[in-house]
Amino acid sequence: MRKRILEETKFWVPIVIALCALFLTIYQGNQIQLHNKLSVTPHMGVGYFSNDEKAGFNLHSTGLGPATIKWMTISIDGAAKDNWDEVTKALKFSPPVNYTFGYLFPGTVVKADSISNLYSVESSKDILKLNKTYNSVEIVICYCSIYGELDHGQCWQTSTDMRFMHKSCDSAPNKPFPSKPDRFPEQ
Repeated sequence: MRKRILEETKFWVPIVIALCALFLTIYQGNQIQLHNKLSVTPHMGVGYFSNDEKAGFNLHSTGLGPATIKWMTISIDGAAKDNWDEVTKALKFSPPVNYTFGYLFPGTVVKADSISNLYSVESSKDILKLNKTYNSVEIVICYCSIYGELDHGQCWQTSTDMRFMHKSCDSAPNKPFPSKPDRFPEQ
């Protein structure tokens, strides 16, 4: 009887050890994947800047990893705009207005630790005008981790309106920006 128990033990011990090793390997793999996700988490913010030479809006990517743009909207006093020409007209600049702009189309990848120009003016009269009206501009950007497709939508929203900073952004807006192409400004 004792010999039989000893033989059964010799049979089951390696199986139990192998199963423990398998479960530990699976657990460790999940922990490594979680670590990798957290080590490349993006963090973005939209900000206004103004100095003697230029004024406008920038997108700051300050997280540890790149971000993928999901959508972007821009509104002036709550009215959605289709492109930067409409934004410029709604801000009521005196013509001619020379501005520079950038687009963040869906799928655009923004690298970590970068600053992207969204919209800026350079003449002193336009800088003064934008300094008075920038609070009426709301820019909302939904961005996702590069792991977004793997974990079913790890996406956040950033905005010039602090109430909407870094909340989840699951659904796209009715009117994403840009819906019509702008002219290219004179260089």
